[in-house]
Amino acid sequence: MTLTDYLHKKRISYAEYARMIGVSSETVRRYCIGARLPTRAIIEYIFNETGGRVTPNDFFSLPKKIRVSGVDE
Repeated sequence: MTLTDYLHKKRISYAEYARMIGVSSETVRRYCIGARLPTRAIIEYIFNETGGRVTPNDFFSLPKKIRVSGVDE
């Protein structure tokens, strides 16, 4: 689940969530639109605060399954 999806589902504003994690609302907005990656500490905090619903991988737009040559062949 993306941070955007989580905030929308819980009806939490950027400003409210920013206060919860100790950053500005603009920073949360940038996390949500992919313009900025949270630090490791913030990612861990988000993971814990969301009960694991938002994972570190949710901040990266990776395909669901990556095929690597020579693997699984």
